[in-house]
Amino acid sequence: MTISPASLLAGAEPPASGTGASAESKPDYQLNAVQWAVFTALLAAPARDNARLRAFLASHGEAPVAEPWTADAEVRDFSCGVALLDEALRRDAAKPATRHDDSRRDERVRGTFVVLHERRVVAYFTQRISFVRRAGAEAGAGTEAKADTIPLIQLQRLAVDRSAQRRGFGSALLRQAVLRAASLAGHCGAPALWVPVLSAETRRFYLDRGLQPLPAILDSTGVLLTFDTLRKASAGGAIAEDPGARAVASIPGDR
Repeated sequence: MTISPASLLAGAEPPASGTGASAESKPDYQLNAVQWAVFTALLAAPARDNARLRAFLASHGEAPVAEPWTADAEVRDFSCGVALLDEALRRDAAKPATRHDDSRRDERVRGTFVVLHERRVVAYFTQRISFVRRAGAEAGAGTEAKADTIPLIQLQRLAVDRSAQRRGFGSALLRQAVLRAASLAGHCGAPALWVPVLSAETRRFYLDRGLQPLPAILDSTGVLLTFDTLRKASAGGAIAEDPGARAVASIPGDR
């Protein structure tokens, strides 16, 4: 599909019916010439000091362990306050586990990770690789195709159950998600973490922790964090890999 100037993220979250983009499909977001120039310049820009991100990375809070999704996780009563995200979790839980052979690098990144309390899911996160392409470029493995295609690690869906909100989990869990994405970036060649945003409150949560708004010509709501910026903000310029490559993040109301 061709992306309108209003939103790079159009279609990133599948409708409740399950049509459109899903955890199994590989989104292909195409940018026109102007958008492509803006986007590539954004990724190539030198990393700047980011005080909010530095403070966020240095903070420590209670960090529930997020594990890869397993079939015995209970999702029936999960409620985060956003019906779309509740339904997406239950829809994904109902699908049989399958192996995806379309991209080995995608295999290492995508998946659903959950925080459990007595087998009940109280938080979850769905991750994938998304591809941004220059309009008119053909998908493929050649050098030319690669030059016109940029993979991004996308935090596709993120939610915390009402019972776990406002306990300070949000920052600690988002920190795990950011570090996990950075630890996997080298495997898929992604230069940045991209986060779709469902509300102004969610967007403010990410901005307060140092993630950056995308230019309006690309996306008027989503946020991005380049891994160069993350490295600069992290102590000593190095990023510690999250043990077990676990990740979760927060939604509105979770502070």
